[in-house]
Amino acid sequence: MTKIKVSIICITYNAPKLLERCLDSCINQTLNEIEIILVNDGSTDNTDEICKQYAKKDNRIKYYYKENGGASSAMNLGYKYVKGEYIHMLDGDDYMSPDLCKKSYSIAKKLNLDLLNFGYAYEKNGIKEKRLSVFPKNTLFDNNDFIELLKNSPYDSKLLWFTWMNLMKTELLTDFNIVHDEELAIGIDSSFNLECYLNAKRMYSIDDVLYYYVYNPNSLTQTNYKPNLTKNIETQFNVKLGLYKKYDLTDIDFKIDFSRYYLQHSLLFILNNELNYKEGFKSSRINKIRSLSMFEYCFKHYKPSPDCPQRAKLIIWLFKNKLFLPIRYLLYNKQ
Repeated sequence: MTKIKVSIICITYNAPKLLERCLDSCINQTLNEIEIILVNDGSTDNTDEICKQYAKKDNRIKYYYKENGGASSAMNLGYKYVKGEYIHMLDGDDYMSPDLCKKSYSIAKKLNLDLLNFGYAYEKNGIKEKRLSVFPKNTLFDNNDFIELLKNSPYDSKLLWFTWMNLMKTELLTDFNIVHDEELAIGIDSSFNLECYLNAKRMYSIDDVLYYYVYNPNSLTQTNYKPNLTKNIETQFNVKLGLYKKYDLTDIDFKIDFSRYYLQHSLLFILNNELNYKEGFKSSRINKIRSLSMFEYCFKHYKPSPDCPQRAKLIIWLFKNKLFLPIRYLLYNKQ
């Protein structure tokens, strides 16, 4: 029986126009010893039909349909069927370089890695922009090095986003029981990656672009009002704070960095979301958001990062001091 070197877990939901390119990038990998675990998270269009067609076309594709439950539950279902030595996660909207599996597996095996990190291309309207993590390149590092990097990074988003930037040893996940937290509806990779990096003993990062992230106009940053956004961000905050405590990341540097993320990044998402509330930007609603324990914690430890824009600093200061009307003016007059 052929040994499976890499298990690709591909999750998809209502994206049939992009799924074929994604699956073509899987079956055309230059490494043959792979399996493709395809999970359909309850799509309501013709995604199921496309998945079945590809599963018939290539016997390395194992197709699973589940009721819609979110990306975390879809990925966790995929983990249950993994037979490969290493795992790569793939979003059904995106696609891979033909040699992603071959190149990443070769390096991971040669260096006996728990995790290999690589670059990606951000693709929007046909234009590709190369992007890299802030990990040191072409040198071994471990979880203790990661802790120092996390402590000194501008804020953790540059380290913790995007599971698909990594090839991970299957044993890393099974030995430490690392799965995606199904409570999370947004930012699901952040807590997952944090646990991976904190437990990995041998990591390595290269600057090769092996993944193509395709801009999604229905993403969190777009303008439609999202009624559960604040609640979902609060849940993410509590999950990540729990992990910081679990791994004893209690130095003030961690608290500052953690607070920067939720004030310089998440808060601005929340406030912009409130602009699109059906009754408009309401001070009474913003006041309830301001009273959340999440923001009490953040303001207790917050220091602006050196690269934080002046406009963002002003909005954060106004929010801290409950001056909501000027915030509304600034948000409506972004220029």
